[in-house]
Amino acid sequence: MDLNLQTEVKIGLGSSQGVGLMCSGFGSRVLLLTEALYCTSREKDILRLSLERANIKTIAMEFLDGDDPYEFLNLIRKMSRGARADAILAFGGNRILHLARYLVSEQTLENVQKLVLIPAVPGFPFLLRHEGFWGSGHPTDSKFYQWNSPLVPSIVVDPFLSVNMGAKQSLAHLLQTLFFLLEAVFHEQAGLLIKSLCLGAIRSLWAALEKIYEQPTKAEIRLEGFEAGLAAALAQHLLPRLAGSAAVLILEGISFVPQGMAGAILTPWLLESQTAAFPETLQEVAACFGLAIDDDSPETIGLELGRLVRKMFGKFELPLRLRDLDLVEAELQHTAELVKDWKTPAGGIIPVDHLPVFLRSAF
Repeated sequence: MDLNLQTEVKIGLGSSQGVGLMCSGFGSRVLLLTEALYCTSREKDILRLSLERANIKTIAMEFLDGDDPYEFLNLIRKMSRGARADAILAFGGNRILHLARYLVSEQTLENVQKLVLIPAVPGFPFLLRHEGFWGSGHPTDSKFYQWNSPLVPSIVVDPFLSVNMGAKQSLAHLLQTLFFLLEAVFHEQAGLLIKSLCLGAIRSLWAALEKIYEQPTKAEIRLEGFEAGLAAALAQHLLPRLAGSAAVLILEGISFVPQGMAGAILTPWLLESQTAAFPETLQEVAACFGLAIDDDSPETIGLELGRLVRKMFGKFELPLRLRDLDLVEAELQHTAELVKDWKTPAGGIIPVDHLPVFLRSAF
């Protein structure tokens, strides 16, 4: 088992206040990348204040909805070189985090000595892996990348920075995190450590869903979701690449579906159609949902778990199918081909060869 994370992780309420000190040992100029979808003036002020306290100059760039990611990437290269940035700090969803990670992995920015990633969302399954996918919005320009940089990146998880996120958007991201956990816990290589991590996270996440919807500004409740997301990231670091999670990352990168929604929609379909072959794990998952199973068959348990998740979709008016995200079937087929081209290993609860069928079932 490989536990060589090569990543520093800090999690906790207020942990973002230490980013200035974290960067101060590497220079005095930081390129701050934010994503408008998640970052208001409040979050920017918190990050800037931490950097100012450490006497660090901030060069800020913001990714707006509708921006061309490829042009934005080239602009970052120019700004970073022109300002001689010593560190890059990125705050937002997986789209901006992987853009920053890909940029540093190129090793073309000679001055940059530090990378700090601050997820605004609880689901970030590839940030502990030594690989990722950067989506430019154009399939031919999108990149699979390996993390070959000698830099040790830092991940700072501070739920206090996400309390302004809307309730529905928050719920979608939590359900997508649930998808990442389920795909990991049902993997045939998931041993005691991974199962314990995932089952505990599934239990706390499921219990927190309605609380977060009802009290979206309460950071203590959001912390449970981010802790579950960190458990998913660690589990996926320890396992071979998972086809379903890779598909979600790619869909968000090349089709620009609303972040969080694709994995959320796939969750009930995974429970209903893919879990019956793993009866023991399915019973453990059912217990995490608080479902009394009696002598029910695996097929019945999977359908009942899917129904419980769909009930959340109906109650909080979330889209039920991938077509509701303005996707077309050709995009799903292309996504499945990209996952296969990435040499994603066989196995798992969603085998790579079965991925096109699985995605179409949720269409």
